[in-house]
Order: sequence, then C-alpha cells, then structure tokens
Amino acid sequence: EKKELIERLSQSMKKAKGNLLTDVIVKRSNAPYTMSAPEFIEEYGFALGGSYMECLVIHIFTGLPHDRQTNEEEYHFLLPKIQDVVESRLAPVCTEVISTIYNDDLVCLINHNAEERAPILEELQKLKINVLNYRNIYPDLRIAVGMSKPITSLRLIPEGYQDARNALIKRFVHEDAFVLMSDDYFHPESGDAKLITPQDRKNLLSRLELLDIDGTKIMLEQLLDKILACADSPQRVITAFDTLAETLVFGVQSFDDISPDIVNMTEGLGRAPYCLYTAEQLKIYYTETCGNILRSYSAARKSMEDKPIRQAKQYIQEHYSEAISLELVSGEVGFNPAYFSTVFKKSTGQNFMDYVKEIRIQNAKEMLIHTNMDIAQIAQAVGYSDIKYFSKLFRKLTELTPSDYRKLYG
Repeated sequence: EKKELIERLSQSMKKAKGNLLTDVIVKRSNAPYTMSAPEFIEEYGFALGGSYMECLVIHIFTGLPHDRQTNEEEYHFLLPKIQDVVESRLAPVCTEVISTIYNDDLVCLINHNAEERAPILEELQKLKINVLNYRNIYPDLRIAVGMSKPITSLRLIPEGYQDARNALIKRFVHEDAFVLMSDDYFHPESGDAKLITPQDRKNLLSRLELLDIDGTKIMLEQLLDKILACADSPQRVITAFDTLAETLVFGVQSFDDISPDIVNMTEGLGRAPYCLYTAEQLKIYYTETCGNILRSYSAARKSMEDKPIRQAKQYIQEHYSEAISLELVSGEVGFNPAYFSTVFKKSTGQNFMDYVKEIRIQNAKEMLIHTNMDIAQIAQAVGYSDIKYFSKLFRKLTELTPSDYRKLYG
C-alpha cells in the first residue's frame, strides 16, 4: 500500500508539473507569469532553480501518412513510454524535467545548471536506442528531437516550443542527426518571399483539373525540391508545406463525387511532413499519392461517364429487333441526343447507328449459323423489314451474302 501511495503521489506531481506546459503552450495562459514564487510552487509543485532552460520536442515519424488510425494507435502506445524514459534519463543531469504530450509530440522543458549540453545530449542519444528497440513492432519507426536555444524566462516557453518544433524540419538536411538544435532562435529567417507563389498554386490546380498525371508529378517534384532546399529556414518550409497541402486538397475537393479512398489519400498529404523522416520519402509519397489520386478519380469519372453508354448498349442488345433511334436511346439513358451522340462516339469509336447496324448483323450471323430460319425471317428478327436492304448491308459488313455466309459457316 505504501508503494502504491508513493506511485500515486509521484504521478500526481508529474501531472501538476505537466500542467505548466499545458497552461502556457496549449491554453496560452498568462497566470504562471504573474504568480509569486510560493504561488507557483503551490500550483505546479516545483520551482525552477537552474540557470538554463530549453524546450525539447520529441516526435515520432511513423512512415504511414495515409493510415490515420494506425498513426494514432502508435502515438498512443509509444509517447507515454518515451515520456517515462526521457524523464528517467534526464532527471540525473537536470534540475527539473517537465513534460506533456501535445499535438502528437512529447514536449519537454528542461532546467539545469550546466553551461555545456554534453551530458544532456548524451542521455538523449541513449533515448534513441531505447525507442528504436520498438522497430520489431513498428518497422518504419523513426524519432527525432528538436531542441530550442536557451530560454531566459517562463514567458518564452511558447516561443521555445515552436522553435524546437521548427528545428525538426532540419532533418531533411541533416538526416543522420538525432538531436536537431535551433540556430536561429528569435532571429528573422532570411528571405520573405513565399516558396509556393500564387502562380505555382494556379499552375498546380490547372494540372489537377486536367487530370494531368505526368504534369502534376513534374511540378510537384520541382516545388518539393524548392521547398526542401530551404530546410534551414524551418518556418518558410512549414508554411510552404501547409500551402502545398491546402492547394492539393482544394484541387481534389473540386472533383465531383470523390470516393472515401481519395479523401483518405488527400488527408495523408497534409500529414506527410509529420510522418515521413527523409526528403526522398516525402518526394516519393507526394508524387505517388497525387498520381494515385488522379488515376483513381480518372477511372471513377470514366466509369461514371461510361455508365450511360453501358446502359445504351444493353438497351440495343435487348431491343435490336425493334425500331431504334438516337433520340429513343438517348432518352432512355437521360441524355440529350446531341450530347449522347458525342459521348457515344467517344466511348465506342463508332457512330450510334453504325453500332446498331453492327449489333444487328452480328445477331443475324448467329441466326444464319444456328437456326433454320430463312433470310427474310432473319432480316425481320434483327429489325429490317426490307430484305434487299438487309442483304446489301450484310454483304457490306461481311463481304458475303447471307446465303453464302450460311453455306460457309453453317
């Protein structure tokens, strides 16, 4: 019972500490900044006694942007375990270690007296080994730590959090690095120009609208190369990825009747920068996913366009012995005659009446071979009351008279 009580007390203290990060990062509360030292200790259960503070953002890269459920399960399983390991490893080298799980990240505030970061970095490297042991369960698992520059007051914790999170973008340049440290804290990034310009958006939307798979792929590769070349300017890169994802989502959502699969693939584009570790993985995922979206939608749209044509063909097969006209069949499938004529030729490569004639003659050939009906009866059975016209048409399409065809194949 004593051991259980100590554990419950420890968890309660841990939660109270974590509330500080929740208050200043999530809730954006000013209350912690105005508290006296005793009030602060009473509220959060500790005092910041060290000379140095940094924010850490520890992020898991699942390698599965398209599978939101698996991502959430992986985060839910791993992040609490990583949180325990981080706190146990850093506690001996820090005055305080405060952590909370927020926005699929483990966010830590470390307080220490050492001017040198070496002991902290050494313990973080050991963390990498601990986490990668889970690769037998999650083969695509990668992990990285973003580390802010020193924070001089509590008021700077939100900026420190964003600084550490932005540092994770530098993995695209430093793929072998595990701890990615900020080097531009509170300094404006060079270049105000947007990496994705309005003209880029317009050109990309145009290619999507035309279902131009090759053109979309080429443009995406060019844009991604431009974005990733600026990975040392994290905020510009994050903004560019958000703009790119928004543009692709907007373009795809303009399609009619998109399937759940396409919706899921499109949502995966927005998650990709936070699920994939390397620049090459990201480029491959964006280009292949956009290609799959366009192919899937093209097939679905073609199927929708072909459905009336299939209905028309079925009607002709079932009614070829009757009087058939373009106006009659277009009405059956719900198209106006002029549009139906255009769509039918595009789909079949034939004019409507040429197709009807072909179907009638195909059925006449079957009757000549497999029945004892005379030529006049067969002509009538396939929709021709004029035997001379039937015989002339038959010879035109087969290069044989009906009688010769029966003799040759019957």
